[in-house]
Amino acid sequence: MKAKKNGVVVRASDEYECARCGGTFEKALSEEEARAELKEFFGDVSVGECVLVCDDCWQKIRPVKGGENEREDRVSN
Repeated sequence: MKAKKNGVVVRASDEYECARCGGTFEKALSEEEARAELKEFFGDVSVGECVLVCDDCWQKIRPVKGGENEREDRVSN
């Protein structure tokens, strides 16, 4: 499926649904960058244990680098 955003065709694989607010957004990070960020904030957590959130929801969650971040409770509304 393709969508048009600002006159540019965006493939569905370049988009994701935020697990917190339900909005649809363009991916801003590569897979490698996202995995590095996951490790930086949550340590050795598998990708299967995680969900994607948009930048606005990420700011509301406010994870701490290298901290003991809660994974499930922090994502719920």
